[in-house]
Amino acid sequence: MTGILPNPWDFSNRDQCLYSPNRSARVIYDNLKELFPGSPLSGKCYLLTKSTRQLLGGAFAGPPQWSDDSSHIAIPRWVSTYESNNLQKIYVLRIGDLAIAESFNEFRVVHLKSFTNDIIVGIDSPNYRTSRIELKISELKFSPFEIMDWIA
Repeated sequence: MTGILPNPWDFSNRDQCLYSPNRSARVIYDNLKELFPGSPLSGKCYLLTKSTRQLLGGAFAGPPQWSDDSSHIAIPRWVSTYESNNLQKIYVLRIGDLAIAESFNEFRVVHLKSFTNDIIVGIDSPNYRTSRIELKISELKFSPFEIMDWIA
């Protein structure tokens, strides 16, 4: 464990980090559970704004990290590859036009720490063989967000 709450093993829908800094949006998780005993949490993730609730497709981890200006949110997402089912990418959702991008690199366990001046900073594998993550959103390719579920 990292000893810092919330962290990939211990976060919930009550955590303040799920709200955007300007309180105009938030994410919530559904059916959070360990992928396997002792692993970080995973579940469905929804983006909530004043008018909509949208399901993000896939299995998401956490906790997320909002940009300082509430324009973007970064969320770790579990991905399956040919070699492993237990890797993550960082998904970045641009709130204004609901565009989404993903990191090029894959990580073991993402613990996001900050999102300032369009730079996302975090740690890969906070408990074992840690390495620093730094991701510039200007280097990502955004595409329209596919709405998986719509509840008005």
